Amino acid sequence: MKSQQFTNVLQTKLYELARPKYTNEIFKLMMQKVVNKNCLLDIACGSGQLLFPICENFQTSIGIDVSQEQINVAKTKAEKFKETNNKNIFFYTTDIYEIENNLKNEKEFKYEKNMFDLVVIGQAFHWFEEEKLLSFIKSDLLKPDGVLAITGYQKQHFKEEHKLNPLMGKVLTEFNPYFECDVKYNDSGYLKAYPTFKKYFKNFDNKNFTEVFDNTVENLFLYLKTFSAYINFKKENEGKENGKPDPLVEFEKEVTQLGFKMEDKVEYCNFYFLLVMDNK
Repeated sequence: MKSQQFTNVLQTKLYELARPKYTNEIFKLMMQKVVNKNCLLDIACGSGQLLFPICENFQTSIGIDVSQEQINVAKTKAEKFKETNNKNIFFYTTDIYEIENNLKNEKEFKYEKNMFDLVVIGQAFHWFEEEKLLSFIKSDLLKPDGVLAITGYQKQHFKEEHKLNPLMGKVLTEFNPYFECDVKYNDSGYLKAYPTFKKYFKNFDNKNFTEVFDNTVENLFLYLKTFSAYINFKKENEGKENGKPDPLVEFEKEVTQLGFKMEDKVEYCNFYFLLVMDNK
C-alpha cells in the first residue's frame, strides 16, 4: 500500500461519521456472481463500511487495514454486531501482502491460501500498485470460482447546476497537489486499469450509480476533513510563517455568503462505481 493515511484518531472518527455509505444496489450486484458464501475478505476495510452490510451472507468475514485506528473502530462495531447476529467477523491490522505471516498464529481465524469466495475493496484500489495487487488476489486469495468486487465514489458530490458545485470544485482543485494518489483515476472508476483487470479476469462488468439525498452543510465540511489531501495540507502549512491559508476556512466563508447555514440541508449526490470480475 502506498500510504499510511487514516491513522489518526480524529480523522478515523470523521471517516466513520461523514464518508458516503454504499447502497443496497451495490451489495446486491456484488453478490449476484458469488457461488459459495463461506469466506469474505475486505481489503483496506476502514471501519467496515463494506463488510458489515454483506457479512450476513457469509459464514466468516475478515477485514484488514494498515490503520490500527480504523481497525479499533471496526472491532468495536463488530462486538455490537455480534450481539444480534450469529456471525464470525474478525478484523486485523496488516498489509495485504503480509496476511499469511500476520494471521498464521491467530487462534480465532486460520488463514489458508485461496480461501475467499469474495474479495472486496472500497474506495482504496488507488492506494495500491494495480498489477501487483491483482496478481496477488488471483494467485493467493480467491478460490477458483471466487469474485473480486471493487467499488468507490467520486469526490465531487453536487450536480453541475447546484450553487455549491463550483465552490466544492475550487476546494478540490486546491487539495489536488496534496493527494498521494491520482484523483482523476479514482473518480473515473479506475478506467485506465480496465485492460489490467481483463488481463487477470475473464469476466469483467462495470456499473455506475447515482444516489441523491439531503445532507447537512456541516456534514459536508466533516467529509472534506477526512480527505488525505487535507491532512497532508495541514501538515505542510499549519503553523508555518509562509504556510498557505486553510482552504476550508475560505470555503466556509463563501458558503455563508451564499446564505447557507451549517444546519441547512442541501441536495447531495454520491456518484458510485462498481467493478465485478471473476474467471467462471
